[in-house]
Amino acid sequence: ADKFLAKKTAKIFVDSHAILDFTSDQEKIDKSKFAILPYPIELTDPRELDLPKIKESLGLPLDAFVVGTIARFVEQKGLPYFIQAVSEILKKIDRKDVYFLMVGYGKMELDLRMIVDDLKINSRLFICPTRDIKEILPVFDIFVISSLWEGQPIAMLEAMASGRPVVATKAGGIPEILIDSKNGVLAEPKDPVSLAHAITRLLDDSELRNKVANEAKATAQNYSMPIYIKKLEQYFTDAYES
Repeated sequence: ADKFLAKKTAKIFVDSHAILDFTSDQEKIDKSKFAILPYPIELTDPRELDLPKIKESLGLPLDAFVVGTIARFVEQKGLPYFIQAVSEILKKIDRKDVYFLMVGYGKMELDLRMIVDDLKINSRLFICPTRDIKEILPVFDIFVISSLWEGQPIAMLEAMASGRPVVATKAGGIPEILIDSKNGVLAEPKDPVSLAHAITRLLDDSELRNKVANEAKATAQNYSMPIYIKKLEQYFTDAYES
């Protein structure tokens, strides 16, 4: 069906070059048929949040420095590697204020909880049910994406838009958005040691945290709804005129 429809389609929109290459190779569709159109995100949220109350509801100390992620608990998100990275970090740092948080849902939840228990880190890493991302994001001091493959991670962009410093794996379309040490810190996929090192870099360096957070927020402006609409209109205009 994809091959048939592609012949009569002016442009096929994908969110990243990674998805373009994959789909073109998989479906044997010429790359000229594709156009990159990243998904839009909402940049502002006028709500005032009671962060101490939210932390309390998550079981976190009020003064906790929080590192974590919001994700579906599925293989793609590489969460066992994140948990292993947390274990590595806790062996090396001497900070009692650092806590780790995984918020989400999915079929791997029980397996993930068992890994946390086996590593004996359940007093510092909490797994919580999914909640409104706009409510939870301000709790994070560092946001982590441990994915094995991705197109354009919306949660990562929303974290960047909210001014969170981000650590992410070099998976799929992520390196098209994040530049290491500029607007985020990159790590190797399926590599808990690399992920632990990247997280520790931000833990240890407040100047780097502030720098990448500010750059990330500026980057996220390029994924706003007005810019998305403008790009979409231009593609339709170009298709009509041709």
